[in-house]
Amino acid sequence: MQNTITLGSVFTILLSLAGLAVLILLAMILKNVLDITKKFATLADDNVKELDAVIKELPAITKNATAITDNASFITQDLGDTVHQIKPDIVGIVSDVNRVTSAATKVADSVGETTNKITRSVGDVADVFTDTVVDITDGIKDKAEFLIGGRSKSGVSRYIKEVANVVMELIKK
Repeated sequence: MQNTITLGSVFTILLSLAGLAVLILLAMILKNVLDITKKFATLADDNVKELDAVIKELPAITKNATAITDNASFITQDLGDTVHQIKPDIVGIVSDVNRVTSAATKVADSVGETTNKITRSVGDVADVFTDTVVDITDGIKDKAEFLIGGRSKSGVSRYIKEVANVVMELIKK
């Protein structure tokens, strides 16, 4: 006995199997939805008191939110008025600070220039003084050699060193 399976029979069997799979999937989805609904119902039953308390407090919460908004609006308006009132004072303070800063900069520049001039003057005085001491030392050496005549040069050098030391001590005082 040979039975032939037609192409239409194969499609019918495949569609039947696909329909069965879809029905099983739908049953699983419905089961999950039912489980979620049961959990939600249990959760709602367990928290009915808390939900009722929150619902009862909503008008008070709304009233507090309105009061806070009104206070914030009042503070913002008051702050805006204050800013407009003190703006000229702030501009004046900034202007004064700028003037003081400018004056301080000028003073600092002047002090710097004066310091540079003093430094140069001290350097010039030191150069003149050094030249003078050298000239005096040379003069003393020449005079000592003239006065001492043929005496030893070490004695002349010692005499010059003593005179130079005396001059340096007088300068330090």
